[in-house]
Amino acid sequence: MVIDCRTQMGRDIRGLAVFLWCAVLCLLVLIYKPVFAQVPEKAGPEEVVTALMRAWNQRDAAAFAAQFTEDANFVNVNGWIWFGRQDIQNRHERSRVFHTVYTETKTKAVQLLAPDVALLHMAWRDTGDPRDPAPRDDLMTMVLVNRDGNWRIAAAQNGTAVNRAALPGTTRLVDSPIPPESANAITRPQIEKVFLEADERWNQNPTSMAELFTEDADFVDSLAQHVKGRRSIEQMLSAISASLLRQRTARTSVLLVKTLDSRITVAAIRTEFTDASSTSNPVTMTGLRVVVNQNERWRIRAAQDTIQRAQPRG
Repeated sequence: MVIDCRTQMGRDIRGLAVFLWCAVLCLLVLIYKPVFAQVPEKAGPEEVVTALMRAWNQRDAAAFAAQFTEDANFVNVNGWIWFGRQDIQNRHERSRVFHTVYTETKTKAVQLLAPDVALLHMAWRDTGDPRDPAPRDDLMTMVLVNRDGNWRIAAAQNGTAVNRAALPGTTRLVDSPIPPESANAITRPQIEKVFLEADERWNQNPTSMAELFTEDADFVDSLAQHVKGRRSIEQMLSAISASLLRQRTARTSVLLVKTLDSRITVAAIRTEFTDASSTSNPVTMTGLRVVVNQNERWRIRAAQDTIQRAQPRG
C-alpha cells in the first residue's frame, strides 16, 4: 500500500495545531481564573433585604437609607409616610426603636414585574423593644428598580398587627411633605380613576373591589396578613368589611403617583373610612399600590394597607 506523505504530514500539522490551541486556552484559564473569581456577581433584589437588616442591626441610618432611591417613599408600621432618601434617613436616626431593636428579616417572595422592576415581600421579627419585650412580627411590601445594575427600593410599606404607638417611650413620627410629581401629570388622572372606582365599589359592595385587581395580585391587609390571587383578595375584603370596617364608607386621596415603567406605576394613597351612623372616630389607612396596565386597562397588581395609629403628642 502506498501512503501519500504530504497528506499524512498535513494531518499531523492540523492535529498539532489543535493541540497547541487547546493548550493555550487552558493556560489562559489558569492565568486569569483568579481575576475572574474577584469579579462579584451582580446583586439581585433580595440582596437589598440583607443590606437593610445589616444596616438596622448596626444602627446605621445612612446605610439603611442608601438602599432606597433618591425619590423613594416609605410607610412605617404606624401608617406615616416619608418621601425621599434623606427624610427616610432622618426619621430613622430620630427613632428610638431603630437604635434599640434587633431584627431578623426573611425574603418571602421575589417577583419580576419587568426586567428592571421587582416586587418583594419581606418578613421582619423585632426583639429588644424597651416598650414591650415580646417579639413583634412585621411584613413589608417593597417595589425595587434596577438602575445601572444596582437594585434600590422605589417604594416600601411596613405593617404589623401589634400596636405599640401609644406606649411610653414612643418617638413621634409624622408625614413628611409630599413632593411634586410633574413628570406623572399624564398618568395621574388614569390612576385616580382606579381609586375613585375602588371607593364606589367598596361603598356599594366591598367584595366587588377584587375585580380591580389582577388575577395574580398580592394584598397585605392592616394586620400584615398576605394573600395572593383575586379570589383570595375577595375573601379577605369580605372579612374586613364584616369586622374592622363594618358599615364604613371609604374616601381615598392619592398622595403620590410615580411611574416606574411604561406599564407600571406606584401610588401612595390614604383612605378614610367613616361611619355615618355613629360618632366613632374614622379609621384612616395609608396604602401602597402597584398599578399595571393590562390590555389598556389599569389594574392593581399589589397592595398593602397600614392603619394610621395615634401617637404621643409633641
